[in-house]
Amino acid sequence: MVTTETGLTSFDQRFYQAMATMVGGYIAEAVPSAILPSVTVAPYLADEYKKPIYGMSQNVYGETRLGANGRRMETPRETRTYKLAIVRVNTKYGPEELREDGQFVIQKRQQELRKWADAADLAIWSGVYTEGYTEGGAGIGTKLNEGILDQAGAVIDLDGTDSALTSQGDVFAALTKMVESIPFRYRQGREIVLAMTPHFYNMANSSTFTYSDGSTEWEKFFDKFITKGIDGYRVSRNVIVSNAIFGNLGDTVGTHDRLMAIIPDPNFVERAYSMGVRQLGQMKNEIGEVIEAWGVKLAGCVHDNNAVLLSEQITWA
Repeated sequence: MVTTETGLTSFDQRFYQAMATMVGGYIAEAVPSAILPSVTVAPYLADEYKKPIYGMSQNVYGETRLGANGRRMETPRETRTYKLAIVRVNTKYGPEELREDGQFVIQKRQQELRKWADAADLAIWSGVYTEGYTEGGAGIGTKLNEGILDQAGAVIDLDGTDSALTSQGDVFAALTKMVESIPFRYRQGREIVLAMTPHFYNMANSSTFTYSDGSTEWEKFFDKFITKGIDGYRVSRNVIVSNAIFGNLGDTVGTHDRLMAIIPDPNFVERAYSMGVRQLGQMKNEIGEVIEAWGVKLAGCVHDNNAVLLSEQITWA
């Protein structure tokens, strides 16, 4: 029981629920992958997610007079399989902390568990690694499964010639190409979510890429595709700006940059979980420390890479 009189010597169910709610809410709402649709995979702790992918239906036909018999419609289907892996953390509560802080331990552990939630989010984008991630988002150790970036389609020659953005017009051209590289039939009736590095955003608003009227190329793009966007050419206001998402690609922060364009539709992309945020167990050792294990089992899944695109490396003058 959590009390300030006795100290925290064992965790009751309310403690677990409070921690799981805090971390689960953070993963569901505050991390970059929250823009992606999610799916719960059965059975619990499944190692694989099998997704049926349907093609264009055949034998849809016209006729001038209603016939008694007709050709049966057939829809081709294939199945794609994704490997899920666990992102795990063991957190330690010292005896002094347990005795003196009691019920306030939850508040003290929020930052620590958010770091774990950040790593779980990076695993959606770049896969699960046995040793986790660096602060810059680079995977450490053995890679256990693939992420969204591994499966994305490629966009090259962002300014029409290459992806060295050096002169006025290049940034607008690059952003426009990311949108228009997704086939129109995918874009129609849906919004595109853009992701970019912070340095790209800064350059898109720099003096090099500013028009004579004082507007930047990012502002021009924002006005055309976000504020005024029409069906098939609409970009979401929820733009993702992150170094960590692209940190596993080996680019140099501040020199090389990336863009992504994603249609967050479950037909195209999902984050799959066969175990949500969960407290796995607890152990108290001989010196009074409590060690608690948490985990989540997941995968980032791209079902159609025409709707999930990653630019080649962007450089600047």
